[in-house]
Amino acid sequence: MKIAGIDPGINGAAALIDATYFSQAPEKMTVADAIDMPTVGESTKREIDVLALVKWLKHWQPDHVYLEYVNAMPSIPGPDGKRRDMGAASAFKMGLVVGQIRTCVVGCKIPFTLVTSGKWKKAAGLSGGARNKEASRQLAMRLFPECHNLLARKRDEARAEALLIARYGVIHGSHVSRAA
Repeated sequence: MKIAGIDPGINGAAALIDATYFSQAPEKMTVADAIDMPTVGESTKREIDVLALVKWLKHWQPDHVYLEYVNAMPSIPGPDGKRRDMGAASAFKMGLVVGQIRTCVVGCKIPFTLVTSGKWKKAAGLSGGARNKEASRQLAMRLFPECHNLLARKRDEARAEALLIARYGVIHGSHVSRAA
């Protein structure tokens, strides 16, 4: 069974784990690939390269995709009086990106499951928050030492999170009961 994990966003990533022999030997979970989310355009005009993402999905043919569920954070003042990062334009752009990713997955006729960051991070023993992305990268390198080259840069945090989302799917996913 091949399981993909997707950390959505314009700076997101996709990863694929081959768990064909996982039920007989849990250590037999291997990383097939991890990529930065393909994009086209420059700066604020960047968007998902849907053709490249579809090509990746068709090449690897995952049996199931686990996609992190994201929602907009309204631009309201926090307890310190400062506004959060995501304003209306950012929320709209994030929604567009997530919609493009979901459309690619559905268009390739791959079943998918949405999973919250809190759920997969708790299962991995990680705490939430943007400042803990480096912890995700370090954990992914420990769990998958064979793919150190895919996670070597600090900015490979999204690849690490995509791998951890896929790993969550392999171990805890809803597809497990159907495949057994």
